[in-house]
Amino acid sequence: YVDFAITSLTVVDASLPPPVLELVRLDADTIELSWPTDAAGYALEWTASLETPAWNPVTGNVVSNGDRFTVPQPITGQGRFYRLRK
Repeated sequence: YVDFAITSLTVVDASLPPPVLELVRLDADTIELSWPTDAAGYALEWTASLETPAWNPVTGNVVSNGDRFTVPQPITGQGRFYRLRK
């Protein structure tokens, strides 16, 4: 009979890091948001303020473009903050 006792335990977070959201200006009126296609289960959201955020789903046609999801968004006079939420 052998009795083993744990003298130390190391916890490793093996989860993947969150995807990076990229933004590119396409023209004077449009930006394009993109993120990796291997980031399954993430929803793209926006808010006008980080002080009292009211996150809304981004509307628009999300397209799989090679190894990235892309969605164009109009440039408005109002600032917007974007996030990917799982």
